Amino acid sequence: MPRATLILLAAVFLAACGGTPSPYPPPRELAQAPRERQEFVEAFLQGRWCEAEMLFARSLDGFLRADDVCAAAYTHFLAYRLKGFAGENDQAALAAARRYQAMGLGCPELPGIPGLSTAPDAGLPPKDRRYLELIEAGDYARLGRELGTEPDALYASVYGRKAARAALAAGLSADAAMLIGLARDIDARQGWVVFLVNDWTFRRELSTDPVEREAMAARITELQKRIIPCGQ
Repeated sequence: MPRATLILLAAVFLAACGGTPSPYPPPRELAQAPRERQEFVEAFLQGRWCEAEMLFARSLDGFLRADDVCAAAYTHFLAYRLKGFAGENDQAALAAARRYQAMGLGCPELPGIPGLSTAPDAGLPPKDRRYLELIEAGDYARLGRELGTEPDALYASVYGRKAARAALAAGLSADAAMLIGLARDIDARQGWVVFLVNDWTFRRELSTDPVEREAMAARITELQKRIIPCGQ
């Protein structure tokens, strides 16, 4: 095919695709920031904390290079809430979230993560309100059925533990065991060892059998070995 024809075909193709490409395409790392933030969540819950730290830093850098301080605020707040699952009260992350939110001059309220919103009840997403209403009503059987079909594993896991604690406080140990079992099954499928430690710690509190409690303690210890902080 003559060279002139090839050039003409290329020009037609570019026109059909919206014209010539920009000589200054946006840096690829900016578009990767949301995905890296999601990967940070997964790595943290799976106990891969060094990798999580790297993903957090890359995600945050991408958002800040794009001047998206609202996303930076949410990223820090997400880290604060996730570390809370591991028993760490990272006030520095919370302070950074508030600082970036103030810079945004109109950033939305920091919603946290599923089941952990800091906004008033009226500002909660419908799904959160639905699960909280079921917990308040003490309808744990229905809650268990709905969580069992919840497509968002993080929602189901968080609300499973939240409901289990509420059921135990109401003296309904059988419902509490059912709900924490549901959360445990989800966390095992996802490999979320940080949550699994919490699940088995709670399940151990329900047991009065010394042999069972000893086995659960050993299981918790084994899971904790899967959590590898940086520098170890």
